[in-house]
Amino acid sequence: MVPPSREEFLPHSTEVKMYVMQWVSLEIRNGVLYRCFEGASGGGQFYQLLAPRSIRNELLRMLHSKAAGHLGVKKTLDQVQRQCWDQ
Repeated sequence: MVPPSREEFLPHSTEVKMYVMQWVSLEIRNGVLYRCFEGASGGGQFYQLLAPRSIRNELLRMLHSKAAGHLGVKKTLDQVQRQCWDQ
């Protein structure tokens, strides 16, 4: 896919502009948008979900309660950073 021209994305939100800046890292898999990146320590490729704003609160609740019991704030944030991306 070809990225949008400057004229096309300029009137949009900062969030849209951040996504355009990441254009080469974006990938649609099974109809879901992800950002692909290499791990800092060379641990391979990772895919972060680009969750629509409308479901982010629910996603945070799900990640917070993941596994046995509730995760603390730091562990929840670690989960979000590993699995999701927000500019």
